[in-house]
Amino acid sequence: MYHQGTVQGSAVRAASLLALAGAGLFGLAATAGATGVTGAIPVGYSCSLAAYGQGLAPLNIPAALSAESTGLTVTVTLVTQPVQVPAAAASALPQLSYLDLNGTAQANGMSGTAVNLSGQSGYLGTAAGDMTQLPAMTATGTATQASTGPAAVEVPPTLTLTPVGSVGSVGSASAAPSAQQAPLTCTTSSATTVQVTAAARTATSTPGQAYTCTVTVGTSTTTVSRVPMSLTTTGPATVGRQDLVTLSAPASTLGSAFPVSASPMSVSGVAGLGGTYPGSVPMTGLADPGNGMFRLTGPWMPAKAGMARIFAPRTFAARLREQTAVTVAVACAAATTTTTTTQVMVQAAASTAGTATASAPATAAGAPNTGGGGSLHPGSDLPLAAAGAAAVLAGLAITLYTLRRRRGLSS
Repeated sequence: MYHQGTVQGSAVRAASLLALAGAGLFGLAATAGATGVTGAIPVGYSCSLAAYGQGLAPLNIPAALSAESTGLTVTVTLVTQPVQVPAAAASALPQLSYLDLNGTAQANGMSGTAVNLSGQSGYLGTAAGDMTQLPAMTATGTATQASTGPAAVEVPPTLTLTPVGSVGSVGSASAAPSAQQAPLTCTTSSATTVQVTAAARTATSTPGQAYTCTVTVGTSTTTVSRVPMSLTTTGPATVGRQDLVTLSAPASTLGSAFPVSASPMSVSGVAGLGGTYPGSVPMTGLADPGNGMFRLTGPWMPAKAGMARIFAPRTFAARLREQTAVTVAVACAAATTTTTTTQVMVQAAASTAGTATASAPATAAGAPNTGGGGSLHPGSDLPLAAAGAAAVLAGLAITLYTLRRRRGLSS
């Protein structure tokens, strides 16, 4: 027979060991949740259209968040993908000139606790009810690392997408893009933390590509020959992580007629891809020339490792607007039959063994934002895993030994 004290003692010892095992495994789980993932992390947002009508289904917008540092300066970038707008939602949307995108990413290891992200689409010029697709948009923000140690940002839980209409007729030179409409609130349940990674070196083509450009300001047109533009790529040059293709030149090379104070509206152009795989990179971004540079950009996500070759666009066109509401149009064509190229050696993605992806279940609603969806890093997590596993095995072994010994004594 078992004595009550003997049974209670065995139970206490077993419970203690199992509690120790649980503590080890809990530590492992906590470390996994607090450690962020690296690279451009996909995240999905659901945007409510309740402000434009009852019963309208929300728009689901896929996006990607990344954070890269140059020295102690960190650039946080959130890029949304184009989304088709259902007919019912399109009919409810107002006249649009632009879409403003804003959000806030909580920050760790930086001089501030948050990074404000902002961006604006290119000029849309759609009448009420004619918006059939939301364009790709980029929102960026910068911060300063507190030291050279680790730093991270969290996926913004909320984005604000604000339609900006025009006072005046759509597409007219007298239209002033100043009337903000009811914003769309976009939310996500993701609590992923993204580690800041060092930006790769810039790969620059040599020499630059020469273009012949026509610059039209209002009704006056001038032609500028031999505009030298530099083709560059920046980013990690790694499969599955976003790089940026840039075509740029000093704004002064477009001639004295080009107003550097003009605000970007839209741009169209395509950079070609060759080498490892064919394809193209749409140039969708137009920077403000107020800093003295005329710059076109296009996001590129390498899909295969190896040497990739990027060709400068053969043609491109850009539209800007002066403060006086006069439209500025720039149309350029390559001055050579074959455009210049830059080469990028794309590296294979790092091993994802033991890494949780961004599509992993988010933390429960109302739970603290602990960075769920992080990855396990062998250098810091394996000791915890070993401790937890050892405690579990030790608890089981001692419990079995105690029970067998008591059975032997009672027989």
